[in-house]
Amino acid sequence: MNKYIWLFGGFSGVLASVSEYLIFSGNLAYDGFRGVWLFKLLILVFSIVFAVMAIKKVNRGISLGRTMFVSVLISLVRSAFLIGGFLMMYYPNGEFYKPVKEYSYKVSIKEHQKDKNFNFEKTRAEIDEQFSLEGYPKYAILGSLITSVVVGVFLGLIVASKPMINQ
Repeated sequence: MNKYIWLFGGFSGVLASVSEYLIFSGNLAYDGFRGVWLFKLLILVFSIVFAVMAIKKVNRGISLGRTMFVSVLISLVRSAFLIGGFLMMYYPNGEFYKPVKEYSYKVSIKEHQKDKNFNFEKTRAEIDEQFSLEGYPKYAILGSLITSVVVGVFLGLIVASKPMINQ
């Protein structure tokens, strides 16, 4: 089971980091900031599904608890790889993410043009935090954990074949 967690978690993290690099650097012609996060989310979901299926096949069954445990561990490994990729792209001073932040500012202004209560400074601070050394790991870990718990519960209810407690 350990090798599947590292394999699928590492694959998910590396693929998400590479896709983030390719899209944010402009090497892929894609103009949708939210699509990056959706793509990274889908990579995590598919990694969890395939890992649980592989573990179920090897162990001839899997319980709901084991499904949840595997999905959380995969998300933590993915988060570690994502944070490592972020640190490589952020080094030495975060210049790589400046165009992404500027794009995010423009999109948020465009989306909230008619909103009278829109606080641009607060939104700017939140976007800056997302791409800071303190904020990115927090969002990567929390986003991965929330996704893994939801996917783990649904997948466990569908796939689980062993009871959690043997009677």
